[in-house]
Amino acid sequence: MCNVQGGRGAGLYAPSSRRKPGSRTNLMSDLNLDSGFRRNDDKKTTIVARKLLAWFRKHGRTHLPWRGETDPYRVLVSELMLQQTQVERVIPYYRRWLKRFPTMTRLARASETDVLKAWQGLGYYRRARSLKKLADKLAACGQKALPTTRAELEALPGIGAYTAGAVLSFALDQPEPAIDTNVRRVIGRVFSCSVTRPRVTFSVDDDLQSIARVLFNKNSPREINSALMDFGALVCTSRAPKCDACPLKTSCVAFKNGGIDTTTVTLRAFSRPRPEIAIGVLREGKKVYVSKHGALLIALIDGSDARTSLKALAREYHSVEIAVRPAMAHTTFNGKPASLHRCSLLYGNTKAIRIATQRDLRRLPKRSKDVLEILKLL
Repeated sequence: MCNVQGGRGAGLYAPSSRRKPGSRTNLMSDLNLDSGFRRNDDKKTTIVARKLLAWFRKHGRTHLPWRGETDPYRVLVSELMLQQTQVERVIPYYRRWLKRFPTMTRLARASETDVLKAWQGLGYYRRARSLKKLADKLAACGQKALPTTRAELEALPGIGAYTAGAVLSFALDQPEPAIDTNVRRVIGRVFSCSVTRPRVTFSVDDDLQSIARVLFNKNSPREINSALMDFGALVCTSRAPKCDACPLKTSCVAFKNGGIDTTTVTLRAFSRPRPEIAIGVLREGKKVYVSKHGALLIALIDGSDARTSLKALAREYHSVEIAVRPAMAHTTFNGKPASLHRCSLLYGNTKAIRIATQRDLRRLPKRSKDVLEILKLL
C-alpha cells in the first residue's frame, strides 16, 4: 500500500510503438544533426552551455519566488500551479498557498474543501486534488517529504515525467532533464530543426533528454534547466523569436538554415489529413476510468475541433467536465483519420464511471488496449 516505487508497443499509428518496450531512441538515427553535434563531441554543447548560462545570469527571471528553492514540496507546488497558468498570475497564489500549507504534513491534515478553496481562481482543480491525494498517500505511509528518485515520484498522483524532472533538478540539483515546451523549442532549434519521422511521435523527448544531459556536463542541472526555460520564454519564443539578439545564433542549426519556422518546434511540418474523429481516454495519473461502454471516449468532429468535441461528448453523455490534452498521436478509426488524447476529470457526476481494475483492463478489446499503449496508460 505504501510502496510508491514506480517503473518505467504495437498498436495504432504511432512510430515509437514499433520499438521494443523499454528501448531507447537512437539519437543519431532519428535526429538530423547536421550541425556536427555528436555524443562524444563536447565542443558545441560546451559553447552553448557557457553562452546560455551567461545570458541567464544576466537576464534570467530571478524574481520568481520559487527560483533557487531547495524544498521539493515547494517546487512541486509551483510546477503544478504553472501547468496551463501564466507565470505572473501564479506568484500571489503560490505565496498564499505556502502560508496556509507550508509543508506536506500540513497539507495532508487539511480538508479537501480547504485545499480547493485555497486553489480557487487558478482553475483546473484536478491539480489541487492531485496534490492533496499525494500528500495523503505519503502521510498514510508515514512519510513527511517527497521521495527523491524519478521512479518513486512518477508513481505519485499528478506527477509525470516533466514534473518529476523539474522537482529533482530544481530542488535537488540532480541531473534530470525537465522537458517543457520552451526547452523542446530551444534544444530542437539549436541542435536540429528537423527529424526523420513525423511529428506524432512522442519519443522525440528521449532525444531531447539525451542532449540536455550532455549540457549538464560540468554544469548545475538546476541552472541549465532554468536557463533553457527562461531562454525559450524570453528569446527563443514560438512566434517572432529574437534571432538577431540571440547569443546562440552562431551555434543554432535553424538560424544557419535560414530562419525559424514558427509553426514547428523540433519537428518538420508533417502533412496529415484533418482528424474527423477524436478519441480520448479519461485518466487520473496512470489510472484509467471506464464506463459500461469501455475506456474510450469517441467523438465525431463536426464543425468544431477535436478537444471541444471530446469535452462536449463527456458533458452530454457522462455529465462530467473534462480537460483534454493536445493530440498525442494520430491514427485511423473505421477508415477515418483520428486524433488520440489524454483527458482528465475536472468535476461532475461520476456515478457512471469508475477507475478500471486490472481485470477491467485485461477484458478491454484489442483496439482499446492499443490506444492505451500509445497514450502510455497501459
